[in-house]
Amino acid sequence: MNHANRTAVLILVLGAVIGLAFSAWAQTPPDRPSLKRFDDDVARCRREMRASCGIVQELMTVQQPDASKRAEALENLKHAREQWATIGTRYQDNAPAEYARDAQWKGRLADIGFAMDDMLAHLEAGRFKRSFQSCGSGCGLFVAMHEDNNLVYALDRLFYLRKTAKTVVAVSRNTNLDGVADVLPALLEQRNRVLVAPCPCPEDARRCRQYQTALRNISGGLDDLAIAVGRKDAATAAGLLDELVASANEAYGAAL
Repeated sequence: MNHANRTAVLILVLGAVIGLAFSAWAQTPPDRPSLKRFDDDVARCRREMRASCGIVQELMTVQQPDASKRAEALENLKHAREQWATIGTRYQDNAPAEYARDAQWKGRLADIGFAMDDMLAHLEAGRFKRSFQSCGSGCGLFVAMHEDNNLVYALDRLFYLRKTAKTVVAVSRNTNLDGVADVLPALLEQRNRVLVAPCPCPEDARRCRQYQTALRNISGGLDDLAIAVGRKDAATAAGLLDELVASANEAYGAAL
């Protein structure tokens, strides 16, 4: 084989090696962001969203809504929407490993954004109740995103507990204590599920203590509520239910 042929063969072999190396590089999965980084980004967004929802809930109950409060709610919600858009860009094509097999991943991120858009549109139009309902739907989408991927968060379990507590309050106002007794077992079960979930902020000792204190208040209040319902003590039960919702909101805030 002459020099020219040897050179040609060497070039072909080198090209094949480079091609194989490039192919292997192209098929290597990207470095995925950590779940903690994603959770931290989501938590910052949800805090803004929750602040807006809290104000909207207040605006629902008054005949003449405060314009400054409405403006504050809009600002919080717009910040949340901007942050969620950034989250979508950052993670939709490179999810944390825990979400890598979620076939609905991109759709989930988009749906949460659509829920925020609905909240914003209703809030701008002064439809506070509708905006608050969209907030609840959006929170449910966060919960589904976690649960469908086998991720356990105290915040999600508190979401169910708080929702059921509000249902029990409504039942207590519309029926007698027999109606409350029917719903109480579900509430106690959800309390237990919250108790066995890990502290949502283990790296922050102060927040973790605050969260655990709120859980103790919930747990003790529910025990007292069960006793009051069993004794047919409607007055005591009504007061305990109001305290329960307040404790659930406090724990939810600490978990977020």
